[in-house]
Amino acid sequence: MTESKNISIVRIGEKQYLSFCHLLEWRRTGEELNTISAYEDRKVNDFFEKYNILDSDMFYIFAARTEGKLVGYITVTLIPKPDPRLGTLYIDELWVSDAYRRRNVAKRLMNEVLKLSRKMNMWKVRLYVEEDNEAARNFYKEVGFSEINTAIFCEKNIDK
Repeated sequence: MTESKNISIVRIGEKQYLSFCHLLEWRRTGEELNTISAYEDRKVNDFFEKYNILDSDMFYIFAARTEGKLVGYITVTLIPKPDPRLGTLYIDELWVSDAYRRRNVAKRLMNEVLKLSRKMNMWKVRLYVEEDNEAARNFYKEVGFSEINTAIFCEKNIDK
């Protein structure tokens, strides 16, 4: 494992969002430099503004910066509990560019979330991982997560 030097973790807010969109396009297309016009769409901006998504204390995007560019990110949502458990941080996405994997980028992103969870006195940190994603499962075990086989992940598309 070759560790990237000078990895910094930044929280993505409204001011950093458009530069972060280049990373999202990199993930979507596999190409590092691409257009971000889909993210400049008024509907997306209106949604983010209406719900204060990027500067909320309920939703966080952390990105890893090294060698002058963003190379990975993690998104986290606070799910409050109406009892003494206080809440859970739910990791929705963790992605690092292929070229920067096995350099501790994901570990640095995960450590930022774990630090946030301790600061917020959260009950747990949870995530969902595909059963056949052995690399991710091994990584999560390495950073202290346990697999709990007592739930089935369900979702429903919302038709407009």
